[in-house]
Amino acid sequence: MSWPTHWETLTPKFQGDVARVAQAVSQFEPVQMLVPPKHMEEARATVGEGKAHEIEFLPIPVNDLWARDFIPLFMTRPKAASEEGKEGGEGGGGERELVGVDYNFNGYGQKAPYNLSTHAGARLLQDYWDNTARLVSQMVAEGGAIESDGQGTLMMTESSIVNENRNPNKTRAELEETFEKELGVKKVIWLKGLKGYDVTDSHVDALARFVAPGVVMISKPPAENVTGGLLHSGRFQAWREQYAQAIQVLSTTTDAHGRTIKIIDMPEPTPAKTRRIPAEEVAAFEKFGVQECEKDGSGGINTYMNFLMVNGGVLMPEFGDVEADRVAREIVEKQFPDREVVSVRIDYLVKGGGGIHCSTHDVPIV
Repeated sequence: MSWPTHWETLTPKFQGDVARVAQAVSQFEPVQMLVPPKHMEEARATVGEGKAHEIEFLPIPVNDLWARDFIPLFMTRPKAASEEGKEGGEGGGGERELVGVDYNFNGYGQKAPYNLSTHAGARLLQDYWDNTARLVSQMVAEGGAIESDGQGTLMMTESSIVNENRNPNKTRAELEETFEKELGVKKVIWLKGLKGYDVTDSHVDALARFVAPGVVMISKPPAENVTGGLLHSGRFQAWREQYAQAIQVLSTTTDAHGRTIKIIDMPEPTPAKTRRIPAEEVAAFEKFGVQECEKDGSGGINTYMNFLMVNGGVLMPEFGDVEADRVAREIVEKQFPDREVVSVRIDYLVKGGGGIHCSTHDVPIV
């Protein structure tokens, strides 16, 4: 995770959300928090000690809190692959090693400061993880743009990858070949997404997620144009179009093993029924160019898709729409019957354009 410090008057609110997420994660597994060095004591005092597991604070400079996007994407590979100079994480038996694939974070296509965050992953691997192997990718991407089923299939949006602001003059086929070479995957499922929809250009982790190999949960917008700021803007129609496009793709494709995709709709909350923030805070968000927050304090990335799987559990957001929160939790519990589901309130992460998944970055056990 990464400690937020740059949101001016909103910073304490973001820090409160991040602290709640860290505490929730620590029920299930250890947490490491990247913290700008001069904010170490502040972070320790605000977050506190972990619950069942430790929360460790590492003095590493970062620009923002979205650790999912700038920390390397982790995979494991046979140790022989590194010794022979090979790439790719699929296949191979015997002893395995952890590898961090660095996707050259560039602030979502030069939209956000990144001079510190883009180097954070390399320092983390070298200084705190016993010089864990680092593979520098031949493309630019963010962790929230890449969804894996763990069995050779990736899912992502074209809008956030095949984009001149990240990968100029590169075709979808060329980028797909790079993913296959670097990660060892066998199939890429491309959803369309929408360039300019938000700062990420429609990351897949707010739209569709694997809940098991061959099973995808997808963000379903409210069916009716009910009262709420988001629903009265062009963003609502864009959301519905992305949903329809994703359904069309997922219903006509297969994964790396030839399985048809089972689609599970996740009904999202009605914006008018979700918690709002005060008007003076809306103005503060506007100063940072955040598009997700509406004038009336509604809006935000109100999607249950941004859940996080942890060891033995699932962390998911709750938005204050009581009925929608209940239904969403029941759907998640049905998909993960062997995991404890924990709901976390993250009002400011949502208004700032992210969620639980965006603010964390999991690491596999070797």
